Amino acid sequence: MNSHTMQAAHQMEAPVQLSLPAWGGAALFVLALLFAALPSGLNWEAKLSEEMMEGSWIVRLQWTSLFVCAWFLMRYIPLTTMIGHVKENWPLLVLMAFCTLSIAWSDFPGIVVKRFVQFVGVVSILVLVASFHEEHFDRLMVATLWIALALCGLSIVFALAVPRIGIETAVGIEGTWKGILGQKNQLGLFSAMSIYFTVFCLSRRVVSPLFAGVVIATCAVCLLMSRSSSSATLTVLSLSIFLLLRREFIRSFAPIVRVMLLAGLVLCVVYLGFYFVNARFPETADILAPFAALFGKSTDLTGRGDIWEIMWRTIAKHPYLGVGYSSFWLGPGGPSQFISDELMWTVPSAHNGYLEVINELGWIGFALFVGMLVHHAFKLMELFRYERDTAAFHMGLLAIFLVSNFSESTALRVLAFLQFVMLFSMIMVAATLQRVRPWNGSHR
Repeated sequence: MNSHTMQAAHQMEAPVQLSLPAWGGAALFVLALLFAALPSGLNWEAKLSEEMMEGSWIVRLQWTSLFVCAWFLMRYIPLTTMIGHVKENWPLLVLMAFCTLSIAWSDFPGIVVKRFVQFVGVVSILVLVASFHEEHFDRLMVATLWIALALCGLSIVFALAVPRIGIETAVGIEGTWKGILGQKNQLGLFSAMSIYFTVFCLSRRVVSPLFAGVVIATCAVCLLMSRSSSSATLTVLSLSIFLLLRREFIRSFAPIVRVMLLAGLVLCVVYLGFYFVNARFPETADILAPFAALFGKSTDLTGRGDIWEIMWRTIAKHPYLGVGYSSFWLGPGGPSQFISDELMWTVPSAHNGYLEVINELGWIGFALFVGMLVHHAFKLMELFRYERDTAAFHMGLLAIFLVSNFSESTALRVLAFLQFVMLFSMIMVAATLQRVRPWNGSHR
């Protein structure tokens, strides 16, 4: 039975009644998504403070309550099932172990312990959700659409009725919408991903065209008014990948590999050609200039280039092991204070997830991080053989994560919306493979 026949059969089968623990798992997923999307600690002021060193008590209350509920509900899931989901993502476990080891060299071991507990807690919630709802993935996606409609709808209301909260006032981005999210780029990214989720649900025919149209229109308004060019690009990119890959236009990935190799060869030729013409290799500004001009921005990506230059100097001081997991951006008075002092404005992050991973975990940790993503990509290639549209959906999420972290810092920030969704994707893919592999004895 091919994937399209299986999908049609799945859509025609009678609704399955969920048990009370399964409903509890769904509720945990919805609450976790809300907490990840909304500003940290429900603080709409978006100001850095010394509280970052110890952590907000509201954040602790929010997530600790979810972690406790998850551990309680896990007794309803067979241990072998949960172990199977985790074993499929063994590079993630290796990376988590390395994060824990950074206690040994971090100047803030207490911070590392807290962030590691969050890491374990989030993974536990997602393993629980995958165990209960892997066969009802569409229902989880429909739940995210209701969250998207609620948050984007409220964002429009607050931008129009309560501009003190809903509209940015910072110099350079004043007048853009941030809605009830923490910042304009967060609203843009959330809107972009919500549109992507909606198109996926529409393609699976699990929502009506009318409802999908309302969600897309509401999210599109927020996306446009946030004026986040990167989020608009991610919308087009993710939808293009999904729509291209969900149908079996080609029967082998060999042509794709050839195209990638050809593209790499072309880039090498261009790189060397630049050197022969200019007697130097291209710098960041040279590479970014065409893209920046396309969106009407400077080549430093609104000051990010200055931050990145300092970050590379910082990384050079501890290149192999880093400063320790989540041990750098700790607010005023923390290790990153010198960057704000040098640039003479308050810098909240590196605005590049990859640089932050290298800075905190060194090149060794970054290699483990890349290995985790490569492993996930191979799992997606395997999933294409069984459920092509589901694999295409997760491939689009991977593309969003990879591209977004070039300008935003969400990598390994497990309470951030994008990293939470990426971990959800990894664990859900593992759970799906456990079900559909013929040699697992559970293929239906």
